[in-house]
Amino acid sequence: MMLLRFALMFVVLSGALVSNATYAQNPPAVPPVAVEAESLSDMPAAVSEGAGNTIIETPDVVIDSDAEPDPMASISADVPAPPEKPLPEIGDDLTVLELFSTQACTFCPKADALMKQLIKKKNLIALSCHIDYFDVDIGSLSQPICSTRQIAYEQSLGSGPKYTPQMVINGSYDAIGYLASELDEAFIRAQEKKIHPLEVEKRKDGLFDLNLPDLDIHKYKIWLMVFDNPRTLQVASGANRGKEMTYYNVVSKAGFLGNWKGAARTVKFDAKLEPVSKGFAILVHDEETNQIVAATQYLK
Repeated sequence: MMLLRFALMFVVLSGALVSNATYAQNPPAVPPVAVEAESLSDMPAAVSEGAGNTIIETPDVVIDSDAEPDPMASISADVPAPPEKPLPEIGDDLTVLELFSTQACTFCPKADALMKQLIKKKNLIALSCHIDYFDVDIGSLSQPICSTRQIAYEQSLGSGPKYTPQMVINGSYDAIGYLASELDEAFIRAQEKKIHPLEVEKRKDGLFDLNLPDLDIHKYKIWLMVFDNPRTLQVASGANRGKEMTYYNVVSKAGFLGNWKGAARTVKFDAKLEPVSKGFAILVHDEETNQIVAATQYLK
């Protein structure tokens, strides 16, 4: 299994060199943002114009009409195949899944197809986080916070080197993102430690209240992850060039809601939801282990 992950990493690095994508070992973290009576800062726009290229954009489609031929275009990912076995049973306990992906990744379409099915599962918070160290030049969905989170998991899980597609379950275990059998094992192992469900209420003024319960006295970090409705677009470059892909629950904004020591309290925040937003997730991490100990999601 480790050999397979090194093979995936080799593909990632090779593609990055060919496409001239910026490879950052330590991408900048999203600046901590004060939550109490403050708004989250906006993340960079999902689509940016590249020099010498014309972008024709509809709400869900981005087409590069004048891009240079990409040598990686000859390397085609297989058509997404059905899972090799029934999808993992999530059970009654809350579970958080993070898919670290990129449009430029040869093997990621299979993980994206699997994600489409997994988001239908009850008691599952599923986020697709596009990394920025290996990416397409046009129509990018990547966010620096995604690379930062993956690096943090690489350190806490010992899962390195970085690879895509990678799925992390509850911040505790990882799996190659298109192997249902490996995911099944990760789901089973992650359920040994339960995630506390949180409550979020929308206020009349459009802000939200996060009600935190009493937990063990400890050091926790609280993150807000805003994710979008399905995004369908034509991949502009890389191994999947020219393919029309649909991406689910793509993280488009993030904010640090602050540190917490486990005592019951209420936190007020502005999620900065937009028309394309599907909702947001709140993830509470153990500061020492980086495991997710509490979570919730809000759907518009």
